[in-house]
Amino acid sequence: MDNMDMEKDKKGKLYSTVVSVLVVAMVVGAIFFTVARKRDKYYLVTEGLEVPAFSLPTLDGETITLTEQRGKVLLINLWATWCPACIEEMPSMERLYQDLKKRDVPFDMLAMNIDSSNVKELKEFARKMNITFPILYDRSKNVPYLFKSLGIPETYIVDKKGVIRKKIIGGYDWDRPDTRQLIDKLLKEEG
Repeated sequence: MDNMDMEKDKKGKLYSTVVSVLVVAMVVGAIFFTVARKRDKYYLVTEGLEVPAFSLPTLDGETITLTEQRGKVLLINLWATWCPACIEEMPSMERLYQDLKKRDVPFDMLAMNIDSSNVKELKEFARKMNITFPILYDRSKNVPYLFKSLGIPETYIVDKKGVIRKKIIGGYDWDRPDTRQLIDKLLKEEG
């Protein structure tokens, strides 16, 4: 092989390498651009973001829509009847609900059941647990996807403007002073 053939061979390999790198860069760029354009579909629902909009029926047949709850501090809890941590935290949730109800403040608790569409079973469960806060049921099973839930129980404390101020994954003691202080602080804020 003479020098001229070697030079052509080097240029050919360089050209192939440059083309390969450009093709890979274009593919990576296209994937990144596509994901970046759709990123709002994949974000985690977390503190600082607006709570996802929803409209769900209660056990009494009333429909609760998030937009109608603006101006209230909300505790939104995703739970299931088969979840031990969910059941364990419900008595302290009920105490919190009753305490705030007595104070007549703009607060509501929305417990969104994600496992059962049987209203009769849920009513019996609420009766046995002495629950008086609103239980919403998700017939379509869309709530975990809407909230991009990582597990249950999963709870969101939402301010009067609809912004999530605290997200809690797992069972929780709702009698904790720091939680009560956060809710009191949010109740004092302008809506």
